[in-house]
Order: sequence, then structure tokens, then C-alpha cells
Amino acid sequence: MLVSSVSLARGRMAGIQSAAGVSAGIMIYSALSLWGLGIVFERLVWLMMAVKMLGGLYLCYLGITLWRSTLRVHTSAPSAACDKSLPARRNAFITGLLTNLANPKAIAFFASVFALALTPNTNTPTKIATALLCFVTAFIWFGIVTLSLSSPKIRVRYQKVSKIIDRMAGSLLFLFGIKLIITAKSGANPLA
Repeated sequence: MLVSSVSLARGRMAGIQSAAGVSAGIMIYSALSLWGLGIVFERLVWLMMAVKMLGGLYLCYLGITLWRSTLRVHTSAPSAACDKSLPARRNAFITGLLTNLANPKAIAFFASVFALALTPNTNTPTKIATALLCFVTAFIWFGIVTLSLSSPKIRVRYQKVSKIIDRMAGSLLFLFGIKLIITAKSGANPLA
């Protein structure tokens, strides 16, 4: 959702940067899973609860920020000319990375997949290659999403309905954040 939104609103370069950030988050979580952080979170439930709480708060912040951006009055239709001011906005790579890291369930996903596919005796080069493969695969997918959604025709169409889409995306991010906060407070199984 983030990569799509950034690609539509800010163009191809920002979309690629956010795709790289999301992919880096995937690589980080896959590497952490490969080296046993999933086990740490199973044993230290309070740590996973803290990660979920912080992740939930960050997603709520992103949702509110997206909503607030729709309340600004635009005096003219957005165009390529307004893209020149976009570098002053938040760094798309960092936003992609933090958004991905705000989802602690990703570590549960990778821990479960790697538990099936790898053994405790898996060597370090294989683990490194696996983490890099996770990055490359994610980056290719999100790159395709970016290239598709950042085309001029699609961006012009998006600009016509951008407030609705951004408000829906902001609402979803906020709701996902609230869900993470509630599950963190309830002490629900952190890896479920």
C-alpha cells in the first residue's frame, strides 16, 4: 500500500526509493529470523509487545499524516512541476523501511518459513544468500508495482481521486496501527 501510494503521489523515483526501503526491511527481518530473533521474541514476550506498540504508533502516525495531507487546499492541479518540491518531503526510503519494520508479524512469517526450509546446521553463506534473495525478490515485485503506477497516464487519473485513495490508505494504516496496539496491550500471542 505504501509503495503504491508513494508511486502514485510522488512519482517513479520516490516509488523506487520506498520499494528499496520496504525491501530492506524485509531483508532485515529475514536475516533476524535466520539468526534466531524469532526465538528471542518467543521467550521475551514483553520485547515483542514493545515492538508491536511502537510499530502500531508509527502506523497510526503515518495514517494521520496521510489524512492531513488530503486537507491541504491545492490551488492548481498537481503536475510534474510540483514534483520538484517533493525531495523536501520525508525520505521515501526511510518511510518504506520504517513502515515495514513496524510490522513485527513479518518476523513470525520468516521464522516459520525458514523453520521449514532450513536446518539449524545451515551455514552462514546460505543464510546471507537467503536474506539477499528476500531483498531482491521484494525489490523486483515492488519495482514492478512502482513502474506500473508511476506512469504519467495512471498518475493523472490518480490525481483526480487522490483524496479518496489517500484517505482510505490513511484510514487503513491507522486501523492497522490500532490493531497492533490492541494486540500488544492484550498480551495476545505476539507471533500469531
